[in-house]
Amino acid sequence: GRVTTYGALGAVMGATGAFVNVAGRLAGLADVVAVGAGLLMVLLGLGAAGVSAALRRLEARASGRVLGLVRPLLDGGGSRLYPLGLVLGVLPCGVSWTVFLGAAASGGPVPGLLMALAFGLGTVPGLLVAGALGALVGQRARGILYRAGGLLIAVMGALFVLRGLGVHAPL
Repeated sequence: GRVTTYGALGAVMGATGAFVNVAGRLAGLADVVAVGAGLLMVLLGLGAAGVSAALRRLEARASGRVLGLVRPLLDGGGSRLYPLGLVLGVLPCGVSWTVFLGAAASGGPVPGLLMALAFGLGTVPGLLVAGALGALVGQRARGILYRAGGLLIAVMGALFVLRGLGVHAPL
C-alpha cells in the first residue's frame, strides 16, 4: 500500500511540475515549518528517550493519537494491511518528500511515477530486515533501541531547527 501511494503521488507530482515553482515561492514558509517540526521532533524524541516524565507523557499522548487513527485498520487483520499501507504512504518524511519534489521536476506523470515507485520499492528490503530484527531481539533490547531511536529523532529535529534558521554546519 505504501509503495502504491508513493507511485500515485509521484505521478501526480510529475503531472503538476508547476509545484516546484510554488515550492520556491514558499521557501520562507518552509523555513518556519522546518523550525516548528524540528522543535516538535526534539520534544517527542526526548520523550521517547525517557529524558523527562513530562516529555514522556507528551510522546505517549501523541503516539496514542496516531495509533487511535490507524487502530481501525489494524483490527481487521491481514485484509486491512494494504489500506494501512496506503495511509502510511502519506506520513511526513523528508526523504520521501524530496523524492516527490524530484518527481515534480521529472517532466511528466510517467517519469514521476517511475521515480517514486523505484524509491518505494527500494525501501522494502530495509524495512523487512528492520522488522525481522525487531522480532528477534528481546523486550529489554527493544526498550533500549526505542530510547536510542528517540535520541536520534531529537538530533534530527535539532538539525531541522538549524536548517530552518539558516545555520549550516559542515558535516
